[in-house]
Amino acid sequence: MRGWLNSPAFPVVMATIGCLPLLIVHFQQLWVRPHYQYFPMVMMAVGILYQLRRTDPDREAFAPRPYLAGLGLLAGLALATYAVLRISPLMCCAGWLLAATAFVARNPVNAWSQWALLWLLLRLPQGRDLWLIHWLQKITTRISSGVLDHLQIDHLQQGNVLAFPDRKLFVEEACSGVVSLFTILATAAIFGAFLRRSAFHTLLLMLAGAFWAGAANILRVVAIAVSIEKMGIDLTEGWPHTILGMVVFSISLLVLFSTDALLRFIFGPIEFDDSSASESSHENPLISGWNRLFWPTHERPASLLGDRTRQLTTVPGAGWRLLVLVTSAGFLSLGAFQVWGGIGPFSSTLGVEIAIDNLSKESLPPQLVGWSMTNFQRETRSTSSEFGARSRQWTYTKGALSAVVSIDYPFPDWHDLDVCYRGVGWTVSGWKGLPDESTARQHILRNDQQSGLLIYDLFDQNGAPHQPPSGQGLHPRWGRLLSGESSRWTMPTFYQVQALALVPSLEPIDPQSISELQSLFVEFRKSIREQASQSIPKGKP
Repeated sequence: MRGWLNSPAFPVVMATIGCLPLLIVHFQQLWVRPHYQYFPMVMMAVGILYQLRRTDPDREAFAPRPYLAGLGLLAGLALATYAVLRISPLMCCAGWLLAATAFVARNPVNAWSQWALLWLLLRLPQGRDLWLIHWLQKITTRISSGVLDHLQIDHLQQGNVLAFPDRKLFVEEACSGVVSLFTILATAAIFGAFLRRSAFHTLLLMLAGAFWAGAANILRVVAIAVSIEKMGIDLTEGWPHTILGMVVFSISLLVLFSTDALLRFIFGPIEFDDSSASESSHENPLISGWNRLFWPTHERPASLLGDRTRQLTTVPGAGWRLLVLVTSAGFLSLGAFQVWGGIGPFSSTLGVEIAIDNLSKESLPPQLVGWSMTNFQRETRSTSSEFGARSRQWTYTKGALSAVVSIDYPFPDWHDLDVCYRGVGWTVSGWKGLPDESTARQHILRNDQQSGLLIYDLFDQNGAPHQPPSGQGLHPRWGRLLSGESSRWTMPTFYQVQALALVPSLEPIDPQSISELQSLFVEFRKSIREQASQSIPKGKP
C-alpha cells in the first residue's frame, strides 16, 4: 500500500476515477462541436510524447517539486467538487488537469509540455468559442468578398452569406472541421512539443497558426466560389468538399512548418565563444535572458542550466501519503455521488427525441390562438449547424402577419439563438423576457430590407425549462434528487422552440402584433412540451 501511495501516478488515477462521469460528458460535448474534434489527436500526441521522453537515453534531468504536486492535487479536488455541485463538465475537466500536476511535478521525466497540451481539451467557457467563430466568419466573408470582387465574380455580401446569381453560399463554420482555427492551434502546439521548442517559440508558432488558419479559410471560400461560377463544379458537399478541406489543411501545415523554420532563424539562440571572451556568456544578462527565452532547456549548455542538471530525488514522507489518502477519498466520493445521481454513462434514457422526431403537421391544430396553419416541413441540417441538426417547422398566418414556429435540436447546452441570426447578417437587439416571466427570450431583428421578432426558449428531456447559465450555487437537479422529485439524471440534451415573424418593412412590428406573436409562441411551446413529456416513462425520471 505504501508503494502505491508513493507512486506519482496513484493520486491521478484516483482523480480520473472520481471525475470520469463528468469527463465522459465533457468529451461527448467536445465531439458534437466540430471545431473541437481534434481532441483525440491531442490525447494520442500526449501519450506518444511521454513515451518518447521516458525512453530517451539523453533525456534532460528534472527536479521533482512535491509542494507543487500537493498544491495541484488540493486545487484539483476543490475545483472538481464545485464542478460536480454545478454539474459542469468543463470545470471538472479543469479540476482533473490541476490534479494531474501531482504526477507531472513528482515525475523524474519532464512532462510539463505534455501536461500543457492537455489544456487544449478545454473549450472556451460561456460560448466564447461560438462568439469567436462568428467573428471569424465575418472577417472571412468580408475578405473573401473583396477577393471575389478583384476576380470579377458577381456576388452580393449579406452578413455571412455570399449571394450569387443562382445560389447563396453561407460561410458556415469558418472555424470548424479540418481547416479550423482550433485545429491549427492544436497542431502548432503539438508540433512545438514534438520538436521540443521553447514555450515562447511555441506560443509565437500558435499565433502564426491563427493567422494561417484565417488565410486557409479565405482560400477555401474563394476556391468554392470560383469553382462554382467559373467551372460549374460544386465543392460545397460530398467527397469534393472533403478533398478540398484536406488540400487546404495540407497547405496550412506546410506554411506552418515554414513559419517554424523562420522563427528558428530570427529568434535562434545566441552562440557565444567563451574561450575568446572576457566574460562567460551565461554571465551576460542580455545573452542569458535571450537564450532562456528562445533556447529550449534540452539544447542549453550546462553553463546555462546550472544546478538544474542534477537529478534531485525526494522520498515521500508520511505527510504526502496522508494527503494522497485524503484527496483520493475525496475524488472517489465525488465519483460515487455522480453514479448515484446518474451522470454521464449512468444516466437514464428517455424517449423525448424519438417523440420529437415523429412530430408532423397533425401534431399541432390547424387553428392556434387565432392563427391558421399554412405549411409544415422537416429539415435536416449538418451536425455542425449552429441552428441545430434537425428541425420541425410550422407556418401560421393571422391577417397580413406570418410566423414560423419550430423546434430545433439537439443541443448539448444553452444555445444563444440570437448569435446565429447575427451570423447571417441580422442586427439583433438585446433580449427581453416575456410577460409570463418564463425563461424565453425575445429579440427585435432588423436588416437592410426587413424587420422582425424572434422569441425562443429551451427545455430538457424532462420537459422542464432549461435555465440560462447563471453563475453559482447548487445545480437544481441535485435539489430535485435530494428532495425525492427525481431519481436519475439524464444526459444533457436540450430542445429549442422558437417563433420567427418577418415583415417587409424597416418599421418595427407594432405592439399589438408582438402580443399576438407572444401568445402564439406560448401555446406552441406548451403543446410541444406536453407532447414531449408524454414519451417520458411514468414515475420518477
